[in-house]
Amino acid sequence: MRRKFPRASKATLVSVSKLTSGPAALLRVARSREMSLASPNSPQRMAKTFRYSIRQKKHDWHRGWVLRRLRSRLGDLQGKKIAVLGLTYTVNTDTLRRSASVELCQQLVTLGAKVIAFDPAVRNLPAELGAISLAADLSTALVGVDAVAICTEWPQFRLADWGNDGFANAPAGFCGRKSFS
Repeated sequence: MRRKFPRASKATLVSVSKLTSGPAALLRVARSREMSLASPNSPQRMAKTFRYSIRQKKHDWHRGWVLRRLRSRLGDLQGKKIAVLGLTYTVNTDTLRRSASVELCQQLVTLGAKVIAFDPAVRNLPAELGAISLAADLSTALVGVDAVAICTEWPQFRLADWGNDGFANAPAGFCGRKSFS
């Protein structure tokens, strides 16, 4: 006969998470408290949730890398002109849905920066991105900028003549996709 154990309360879950440092330790504590392995709050599910939250935090931290670098190099971004190259999620698409570069643009605008974006596949920006200027070509996007952030690996960016296109005048340039390493 299988023993049924009561569901773990929120207080138990909080205390368990404070005592552990990883999924294996979480399983040990849950088993020592005789928690049911079939319940929605089973040790396996708790460990899976723990691993997912760690991955999500790492993903969020990575997405903010370019913004952190811009702030460290330029200081206060208020009034700075920043070119964001590549708005789409990936090369050879025109969708802006779930794009890290669109989030970067919105964060820069919130911090007071003037954002000029260029993407070969994007012709018009949605209304919610009205604070972002869309450049017609790469040369126009790079005129008078304080920094350049390359967010999508378009071949046009790799093949550009960066010495003549105005990039040499920008004090900071960051490639979020490592296509120039």
